[in-house]
Amino acid sequence: MLEQLDNTVVWMDAKRAFRKFNLSLGVLTRLEKEGKIRSCSLAEGTMKRGKRLYDANSIQGYLHSMVKYLK
Repeated sequence: MLEQLDNTVVWMDAKRAFRKFNLSLGVLTRLEKEGKIRSCSLAEGTMKRGKRLYDANSIQGYLHSMVKYLK
């Protein structure tokens, strides 16, 4: 059973998202590009790379939308 997250936005990196939702970095990246989940990058100014964080509530919402039958 999925734990219910409250309305607070919880941001997590890809490693934590994998541990919590079992979604790989490739899947997270694809879902973000398709607009199905939210993410943000902590890169600032002229930085070429930054830490990408994913919105746990948007991931959980996506997973709930994929459930076809609830028992």
